[in-house]
Amino acid sequence: MLSDGPGLPSDLYHCNPRPGKYLAFLGSLSLDQGLGLAIEVAKRAQLPLRVASRLGSCKGLPLSIPTEWLIPNQGIEWLGELREEEVDDLSGEAFAFVGSHNWPDPSGLFVAEALACGTPVVAFHGGIAAEMIYDHVTGFCL
Repeated sequence: MLSDGPGLPSDLYHCNPRPGKYLAFLGSLSLDQGLGLAIEVAKRAQLPLRVASRLGSCKGLPLSIPTEWLIPNQGIEWLGELREEEVDDLSGEAFAFVGSHNWPDPSGLFVAEALACGTPVVAFHGGIAAEMIYDHVTGFCL
């Protein structure tokens, strides 16, 4: 299978030229690993936030965020654990992907996936996401 980027199968992600009406977050359900910042960005932008994690990443892990934050009428929707094919829909249909992981993430896979879908990434300085986007072109560094 051909790859268009660092380990991304070319037929798995599809570019969506029309921006959606929500922000997306894919990662650990932990306040200290970026979800708290993603929630704050969504509230300030007055956009709903769709939150998901990768399939198998939540097994046996305690939820470290208040469960009331994951209620749709609060503007935050928990989608559950997604398979790789479902990440295409989450990223491709989003207005922007919030990469609020402000620690040195070893892979930056979520950035590559979002950019493969044509979705801009909102990132914070200090993490790998800020090194992978062109500020004000493919996303924004805060």
